[in-house]
Amino acid sequence: MRGLRARAPGGVRWVGLVAVLVVVQVAAGLGGEDAPWLGLVHGLGAFALLAAALFAARSRPADHTRSAVAATP
Repeated sequence: MRGLRARAPGGVRWVGLVAVLVVVQVAAGLGGEDAPWLGLVHGLGAFALLAAALFAARSRPADHTRSAVAATP
C-alpha cells in the first residue's frame, strides 16, 4: 500500500476526513428522496469535501513543487 503513505504531517488524518466526507456525500445523495433536508447536508458536504481535499493536496512537502524548468541543468 505504497500510495497511502503520507509524507505531510497529519496527511493520514486528511485522507481519512476526505474518505468520511465522501461516504457522507453518497449517503446524503441516496437518502435525499426520503428526507428532503438531506439536500442541505449534501450541498454543504460538497463544500466541506472540496475544502478538505484542497487543504490535503496543498499540505504536501515543498520539495515536490519544483517546476520542470528549475529541475533541468
